[in-house]
Amino acid sequence: MKNWVIREDELDEVFPPRTRDPFSGAILPPEQVELLNRHLDSSELVSGAPCTGKTVLALLRAKRLVDEGKKCLYVAGTSLALKYVKHAATALGIYGLRCAAFYDVTKESARYDVIFLDDSHRYSLYQIQTLQSLTQYLLLFGDYYGNPICRREDSATIDEISKAISGCRFYSLHSPFGVPNECLRLASRFKHVVPLTSVRWRLPVIARMGSIEDQCLSVQQLVKAHEYDNVGVLCYTRNLVKEALDSFIKLGMIIEGYLPGREDGLDTWNPGSSIPKLTTIASAYGIHFNTVFVIGFDSRIVWNNPETVIETAVTRATDNLFIFYDKKLPEPLDSIPQSYYRTGLHNSIEF
Repeated sequence: MKNWVIREDELDEVFPPRTRDPFSGAILPPEQVELLNRHLDSSELVSGAPCTGKTVLALLRAKRLVDEGKKCLYVAGTSLALKYVKHAATALGIYGLRCAAFYDVTKESARYDVIFLDDSHRYSLYQIQTLQSLTQYLLLFGDYYGNPICRREDSATIDEISKAISGCRFYSLHSPFGVPNECLRLASRFKHVVPLTSVRWRLPVIARMGSIEDQCLSVQQLVKAHEYDNVGVLCYTRNLVKEALDSFIKLGMIIEGYLPGREDGLDTWNPGSSIPKLTTIASAYGIHFNTVFVIGFDSRIVWNNPETVIETAVTRATDNLFIFYDKKLPEPLDSIPQSYYRTGLHNSIEF
């Protein structure tokens, strides 16, 4: 997929001030270039909101350190993110980088020169200290100032990490890239002041489309008409994912699905394919798509912590965002001015 596949010829030996992000082609912000060029002499914590490029930065630093002969471990925050990190590491040629979930790491006695902990805001101080005992340098990447989805009550704070890891340096990423300004305004309830990040962006579409089957039909027609690639279809619940999958199958649309764990788990997802992807909003945390369809987004379903759910959902899109619902949107989307989005689809599509 475009946002995750990295080719060796897209990287420079040294990272100049205008390095391009090999995932999306965007210019890396100076703050990221500074971190990429910094000599590693201590553990580090890098905090940044969604779309500030924490995972991109982590993988590029891993690339450099492995090339220097360092023994590195990358710990992904979710099972789906782990699948993508493994794919990206192979595409980048980081064959010496071990990628794992946290519960796999604790079963080993191996020691690493550097451990990368992505989505580190989800981990407890005990878990962070467990990783620290296995490495010389622990690099943490997380959102310590926002309200990310799935934050645990016992998640470590910056003050706790500062006391536990002597000499740990702290950095903040502020420059958003990859996710357009119009999308960020929705995510932050219009309090986010950011520069315009994409001149290609059109206003998001928020449309009432009837049943899930009707919404899936609209997805199929839009993808076909506009030849969208790197498409993600996101639902709030597991049941909605299964209902949508059944609808796509009836429509004859090929789609890859992912639901982690449980007896009803699903995994037909290939990170290297261009086939549209279907999963829950929570599972897509940390993953980005060119075009995102959020379906079944009704207030009667999205009632638990809707603001962080909305933030996660809308910041998955780098080009096009469509939000479909049946009865009523959850707040704060239901109260936003209509100048922030479109209600109609492209006029070349007839429904």
